[in-house]
Amino acid sequence: MTTQTILKPNVVSSPTLMSSVRSEWIKLSSTRSPWVAVAIPTLLVAASTGTVVRLIERIEDLSVINSLPIALSIVSLIGIAGAVIVGAIVGGSDFQRQTSAPTLISQPHRGQFLASKVVFGVIASLTVAIVMAVVGSAVAALFAAGDSGGLAPEAVAAGEVPDVNRFTLPLKTLLHLVLGGLFGTGLGMATRSASLAVSAFFALRFIEFVTLTASQHWVFKLLPFGAGDRAFNVGTNPFAEGRFSSGSASLVIFVCAIVLLFGIGVARTFKQDIV
Repeated sequence: MTTQTILKPNVVSSPTLMSSVRSEWIKLSSTRSPWVAVAIPTLLVAASTGTVVRLIERIEDLSVINSLPIALSIVSLIGIAGAVIVGAIVGGSDFQRQTSAPTLISQPHRGQFLASKVVFGVIASLTVAIVMAVVGSAVAALFAAGDSGGLAPEAVAAGEVPDVNRFTLPLKTLLHLVLGGLFGTGLGMATRSASLAVSAFFALRFIEFVTLTASQHWVFKLLPFGAGDRAFNVGTNPFAEGRFSSGSASLVIFVCAIVLLFGIGVARTFKQDIV
């Protein structure tokens, strides 16, 4: 009588959300373009902040604490480009390189595939925002301290900047860039191309600057990045009056644009044929 051994089949466990997020990090860190997308805006933030603070210093004394809103305004204005570009790479690179089909074959959960991009898009854009905010604030403090004699404790004691602003200004800047990164992720998923998403961002940004400068009509205030600028404005806003110009209305417009892009991206991904 012979004994037959039955081998147990190898059961491959399905990837978790964390492993999918880790995969997004590997894909992002293995290419040069995300590092360039972060490095160039960060250098521009540092150069612009130093230049602006130095020019203001020549007109009037500027304490370190009062240089913070200047730095954060510049971070919001320039850093949004870096956050959107990184988000676009996260959201669109798989589709552009045609690696989404092999990924979905090995990881057939499309919802998890998309969720990992959203989670990692938040992590990546938050990292970009923190780096730029720290660099901008450090440069502003360095140039402000050059003629003001350090941290100017007497200026802080006098309350030149309300205590609440020391917390709300950085948080508003970080949230602005995180939402910008999510906009880029959604735009990459919707266009299915990181290059096309980045091009669309710069085209839209240019159109917004031109139209909002030439006209303050409320229709042009429905454009997403102008709405984001108004919602998270940390300085003087020349378009703060009129319909859809309030901070809450502008935030709703910006968030709705992000949700719309994600909706398009999710629909296109679930319709994708991977066979």
